[in-house]
Amino acid sequence: MVWAQHTESDVLFATVKGRRKYENILRNPLVTVLIMPRDSQDHYVEIRGHAQIEDGGRELIDRLHQRHRDTRPYPWDSPDDERVVVRVVPDRVLVFHG
Repeated sequence: MVWAQHTESDVLFATVKGRRKYENILRNPLVTVLIMPRDSQDHYVEIRGHAQIEDGGRELIDRLHQRHRDTRPYPWDSPDDERVVVRVVPDRVLVFHG
């Protein structure tokens, strides 16, 4: 699970360089993002696309932490963690209504 935000065309989330998610994306940028409402697992949106690694991960995770926890900055990174933005550019979007 990750916190994410969307633009008009892409989905953005943050991760840390060196973690498994980061290494997997470098190895194979084809990704799937599954978005489910908290109150229903019978409905979801599946986004399949290509991931791009960008700078600005610290700013994004702080903004997302503010939105979800109402505090800033995001407190759980170690001083050596280098955050990046993962931009998912959709190739296909599937909507499931159970």
